[in-house]
Amino acid sequence: MEILQNAHFRVRPPHSLNLGVRKTYFSEPRPLISRNWAGQWEISGNLSTVEPTDHDASIALAILRTTCEQNAQPIVLEPGMMLIFNNHRCVHGRPAIQGDRWLQRLYGRWSLNAIRRATGASSDQFVFDIRGLLLE
Repeated sequence: MEILQNAHFRVRPPHSLNLGVRKTYFSEPRPLISRNWAGQWEISGNLSTVEPTDHDASIALAILRTTCEQNAQPIVLEPGMMLIFNNHRCVHGRPAIQGDRWLQRLYGRWSLNAIRRATGASSDQFVFDIRGLLLE
């Protein structure tokens, strides 16, 4: 568990978040799990897009993925249903979707200050270029 709490992991955006470029962008090395402001454990990364930075991190990530798979519980959405969850509090995934779908994403944060600093945005700005938030 300790290695998961240290900066040994880089995360890339999911393939469905098309940046319109051919480069692959990754986050800076960061911990995969941490405690939030309320002391609760959170996972900060899509486990399918996480890249470990060393051998020990690779082993820890494999164990975490296996543990999640062994404890997964399916949720089936029917037409007209919507599912809302906190990305950091709920490890989730899905198989490939067959046929048409309408995927809407909403990202929320307690504060936009870190995003504003990373992108050089002003304090009244609410729209950000994601490329300013990722490292190559």
